[in-house]
Amino acid sequence: MASKLKDTEMIEAVSSSVEFSFIEDDKNNEIPLDNRQKAITDDDESTTDKKQGTKRFFLMVALASTIVFAGSLLMAFLLMKNSPGSDVSSVAVTPESPPPKSNTQPTPTENGTNETDVDEYPVGVPAFLPSATPVQNTSAVVTLSPVVSPVLPSPVLIVSAPSASPLSMTPIVFYAFGDIPYSAAEAIGLEAMMDNVPLDADFLVHVGDIRLARDSAPCLRSEYESVRDLFLRSHAPVLLAMGDNEWNDCPNIDEGYDLWLQTFYNFEQEWANRPSLQRWTKYPEVFHFVMREVLFICLNLVGGLVHDVDEWSTRLEYQYNSTRDLILEYDAKYGDAAKVVIIGHCDPSVDHRAFFNPFSTFVNEELQNRIPIMYLNGDKHEWDLSYDYMGAPSLMRLMVVGSSKEGPIRIEINPQELSNDPRIAFGVLRDSYSFAR
Repeated sequence: MASKLKDTEMIEAVSSSVEFSFIEDDKNNEIPLDNRQKAITDDDESTTDKKQGTKRFFLMVALASTIVFAGSLLMAFLLMKNSPGSDVSSVAVTPESPPPKSNTQPTPTENGTNETDVDEYPVGVPAFLPSATPVQNTSAVVTLSPVVSPVLPSPVLIVSAPSASPLSMTPIVFYAFGDIPYSAAEAIGLEAMMDNVPLDADFLVHVGDIRLARDSAPCLRSEYESVRDLFLRSHAPVLLAMGDNEWNDCPNIDEGYDLWLQTFYNFEQEWANRPSLQRWTKYPEVFHFVMREVLFICLNLVGGLVHDVDEWSTRLEYQYNSTRDLILEYDAKYGDAAKVVIIGHCDPSVDHRAFFNPFSTFVNEELQNRIPIMYLNGDKHEWDLSYDYMGAPSLMRLMVVGSSKEGPIRIEINPQELSNDPRIAFGVLRDSYSFAR
C-alpha cells in the first residue's frame, strides 16, 4: 500500500514537472503584446499605403487618357476648321480637266456622225468621248441646264441681279480673230500676235478653224496641241468657237470632235483671270457667261460639210431654243442695260436656217429690237461689218478677216451706253494692234 502510494506521488510529480515545462516553453516563445500590436499596425499601414499607391496610379492613368482624348478632339477641330472644303462659302466647282475617256463613240444626234470604232483611229491619236456630264462651274453668274429634248429645251437660267449703277463698271475690251493658222508662216504670225496682246484685253475670241482642211488629210493631234501652245503665250484668256476645219471637215469627223474636246475643253482654266464659263451639257463645246452685265453665248455654228441632216438641224434647233430662253431671262433681269454677243464660226447660209430664221424673227417680233445684239463670226475670210442684219435694226454682224494679214479686231462694250442701237453699244476697231507678220 505504501509502495503504491509512493508510485502515485512520483507519477504526479513527473506530470506536474512536464506540464510546467510546457507552460514555460510557451511563455518563452510568446511574443509580447505590445510588439504584436505594433506588428499588426505596421501591416495595416503597409496595406493602406499599397492601396493608396494603386489608387493614385489609376487616377494618373485616367487623367493622362483624358488629356490625350481632349488633345485629339482639339486637333480634329482645328483640322476641320482649316480644311479648304469645310467652309461652304469657299467651295467652287471648277472643272479642271476634260471629261473622262470612254470606249463608246458619240451618237449621231450628239456629234453629227455615225459611230466609229476606236481601232479605226490612226496610231497615236486615241479616241475620246465624254462618258459623264462635264462639271459645271457654279461660281458663274449664269447657269444653264438644257433638257434632254434636242428640239424643245427648257434651260434654267439663274442671273444675278444687276448692279445699282452700270456707270460704275469699266468697259469690257476683247479681241476677235480666227481662221488661223493655216500654214507655218501663219503660225509664226499667230505667235507674234499672242505675244503682243494689249494689256487692256479682258479676253480674246478665236472664231474657229485652227487648221487648213485638205482633202483626205487626217486631223492630227499635233496640229491641235501646237495651236494650243501658241494660244498659251497670251496673257489674256483665249476662248474658242469650234470650226468646221477641225471637226466636220476631218476625214474622220468623230476623231476631229474628240481631239478638239481633248485639247480645248475647259481651256480657259489655264488663266487665273478667266471669265466664269457655263458649258452646256449636251454640247460641251458650247458655253455662255455674263461679264459686267453683258451676255456672251458661244455656239456650235460651223460651215463645211453636212454629214447628217437630222443631226445638223437638231443641233441648230436645240441651240436656238436654248439661246432664246437665255436671252429672255437675261433681259428680264437687266432690262435697258442688256447687251448680247453671239459667237459662231459660220457665215450664215441656207444650211443654217434652222437657227437664223427663227432667231431673226425672235429679235424683231418677241424682243422688238430692244436689246443690241452682235453676231461675231469668221469662215468667209472677208471683212464685214453689217447693221440691220437680217432685217433686224438691233442686230449687227461682225466678220473677222482671218489669217495673220491683219491684227485682231478690238471690241469695246461700255455698260453706261444704254442704247439699243448696236452702233452705239459696240465699239469696233479693225486691225487694232501691230505685230511681226
